[in-house]
Formats: sequence, C-alpha cells, structure tokens
Amino acid sequence: STATHKCGPGTFARDGTIVASLAGTVQINDDVIETIREGRRPAIAVGVEVIGVVTRTNRTNALLDLVAAGGAALDFPARATLRREDALPPGRDASNLDLTAQFAGRDLVR
Repeated sequence: STATHKCGPGTFARDGTIVASLAGTVQINDDVIETIREGRRPAIAVGVEVIGVVTRTNRTNALLDLVAAGGAALDFPARATLRREDALPPGRDASNLDLTAQFAGRDLVR
C-alpha cells in the first residue's frame, strides 16, 4: 500500500494500492516497489514514447499495433488505443474531432 511503500519504475498508485504498469517481476528495495521486465525488451509504461501503426479507426479512437517503445523496436505484440482527447495539444477542444478524418489504416503514429 502507499501508506508503507512508494511507487517505483513500472508501478503506479490507485486508491492507495500500488499496481504494476507492466508485466515483469516485483522487486522491493527499502520502501520502493518496482516492476522489472525480464530480458532486454523495452518497457512499455505510462509516459514512454511509442510508435504504432494504425489498424482501425472510429470517430473517437484509433487502434494501434505498437512497433517501438522508448526508441527501441518491439519483438513482441503490443496494442494501444489513441483517444481523441489525446490527439490534440492540451487545452484544445476535442469534442468535434473525428479521428477517421485524421488517421487511415497503416499510418505511423508517435
């Protein structure tokens, strides 16, 4: 719990509980809990820049097959969803944005 430990890499807090944000092995160092990914695969975690190929779009979402994360190519399948709220700079109103007009199949997205 966040009352006794701090979140480290590969974790985040939700309702006072520490949750893993990527698959791997849990490691506790002093009062910090972190998740360590096995092998040399790049970590896909909140805040890591990813590159994906658009596989499907609708008005509010674009579905992506990820091909790189953190500047390294992925050697395992990973998917992501780009929401229309995240497709514009902060402060811009996304309520009228239609992602089918912005993205097409096989587009690369960063």
